[in-house]
Amino acid sequence: MEKICLDTGILTEYLLNKKEIMAKIIQLEQTADLAVTPQIIFELFCFAEASEKPEENKQVIRDLVLRLTTIDWTAEIAEEAAKKFTELSKESKNVNLREVFLGVLALKNKYQVYTDNPEAYEGIGVKLYK
Repeated sequence: MEKICLDTGILTEYLLNKKEIMAKIIQLEQTADLAVTPQIIFELFCFAEASEKPEENKQVIRDLVLRLTTIDWTAEIAEEAAKKFTELSKESKNVNLREVFLGVLALKNKYQVYTDNPEAYEGIGVKLYK
């Protein structure tokens, strides 16, 4: 079974009812272990809180999260992510802390990352779902 961690961009598109992404995630739920991280859940709840219908949107997120695996981080993973972030920053790559952290977390837990922004994961070493 494939292991795929969904990033914030993909989940935002899903929650905005983008048909193509919705269909893909529904299909993947049948064949893969789909995961999120606590950070992504936090970001989604922030999005819901700022929306016009926060309670309704938070319930949609709660229902979604119940169907997914939550992969958590450890001090060891945080340390590795910090090292990778520093390496990429020194190489003058346009790096984002969130993507480096998610990429290292997924890599260490043997997950691919499903993203709508593959460039954000360059140099991390994590496999991207296509």
